Amino acid sequence: MSQSVTRIQELLDACQQILDHMELPSSSQFQVEELRHLINSEREELTHYSDEHDTAIHLNSLRNSVEKMEQLNEQLIAYAEQRYSDASGGAAMSFEAQPLEDQLHQEEAYHGKIDYKSCLKLKENLEKIHQELG
Repeated sequence: MSQSVTRIQELLDACQQILDHMELPSSSQFQVEELRHLINSEREELTHYSDEHDTAIHLNSLRNSVEKMEQLNEQLIAYAEQRYSDASGGAAMSFEAQPLEDQLHQEEAYHGKIDYKSCLKLKENLEKIHQELG
């Protein structure tokens, strides 16, 4: 169980880092802040449990929180994908085919791409937490 808890903590830390670097506009701030709050709460809760029984109980409640996190992230994915599509003129694949230096000159599209990919990475990390929870 200890290895699972450590892995979950690492994944939650990674989720927090991703959120900290995202630059989503204020219209999606509610989802970002709610996600950040859930992640921080779960990270803090996991550090307080040393007893196997308490940890097992908390891991069961963590499942519910992870499901809420996934729902919030799905909203962010949809928003970020639309924003990226709009910023790249509906040509995300063409945009990504450009050299990085050219992408950087199209700041809105570049940040849209980074935020969209960040949301996908959050999804991946949350799925890994689900796997660790069994």
